[in-house]
This record gives sequence, structure tokens and C-alpha cells, in this order.
Amino acid sequence: LLIAEFLGYGIVFIALGLLFARHGQPLFASLGWVPQPFKPLHLVVLGMMLALVVVILGNVLGFPNVETPFDELLKDTLSRVAIAIFGVSLGPVIEELLFRGFLQPVLVDSFGVFAGILATSVVFGAMHLMQNAFLWQSGVLITLVGFVLGVVRHVSGSTRASAITHVSYNALPFLVLLFSGGQANHK
Repeated sequence: LLIAEFLGYGIVFIALGLLFARHGQPLFASLGWVPQPFKPLHLVVLGMMLALVVVILGNVLGFPNVETPFDELLKDTLSRVAIAIFGVSLGPVIEELLFRGFLQPVLVDSFGVFAGILATSVVFGAMHLMQNAFLWQSGVLITLVGFVLGVVRHVSGSTRASAITHVSYNALPFLVLLFSGGQANHK
């Protein structure tokens, strides 16, 4: 599944590259991959704090402890390590380029800042539902994460800033997951 996801992202980026090249625009700069104004450490702290808030809100929302498709992928050590590496490196960077770099500016231009960020966040949350057994709590929490990442992207003007925040958001649960032998509640 990880290979299929990676290939799918590759196809999307080839299409985006062709689209931007057709209009004479560089791909990464067009997706907001530009210098960001914040100290990286502040973004790392924000991402980790966001991960802790999500855990707390998950408990408040009564996140059920059920087996999810994501849990199934984490049963063997090799899969756990591969998913953790992808989940704290390419995965969040690719998602930021697609969601906050491509989709969000289009929706912000079309509907305004708040509605554009919210709409992008809802799509982001919905995309993550399958891996968490379509639990509504997961949709709400990941949508919240997407909204915070969207605000970071909008305020900074850079998908680098939202990517750093996203990487650190993902890093905390994956570190817990790796060190617990895969038994942690990653939600």
C-alpha cells in the first residue's frame, strides 16, 4: 500500500509539473515551497503541541478503541518502520504540497480565507478517514489538524512552514508507536 500511495503521488506531481510548465511556472515555487518566516523550532513545537491536543480531544470525543486498516499495516516491524519513515518525511511534505500548496490557494481565491482553509481541511480530513475505519472522531480531529496547518500556510505564505509543522505533528505519535512496539493508540 505504501508503494501504491507513493506511485499515486508521483503521478499527481507529474501532472502538476506538466500543468505549471505549460504556463511557464516552476512547480515547487508555484506550490508555495518558498522560504518561510518562522523559526523551525517554533513550528516543530507547534506540531508536537498539536499532536498532544489531538490526543486530548480524542479522549474527550470518546475515540473508540477499534481495529483500523492502519492498525493492520502496523503488525510487523518492517511495515511499522517503513510507514514511520514515510509518515515523518515524504508523506507530510507531499500532503502539504498537494493540500496547502495547490488546493488551498485555489479555494481561498474562490471562497475567501476562512472558507478556503476550512474546505481544504475538510477534504484533508476526509482523505484520512479510511485509514481510521471511517470513525467520525478521526474526521473531526484530522480536519482540525488540517485547519491549523492551513492557517500556518496562509500566515507564513509558505508550504515549507506547514510541512515542518506537519512533520513534527506526525513525528510524535510515530515515535511513540516505534518505541512501544506498535501497541500505541496512534489516533
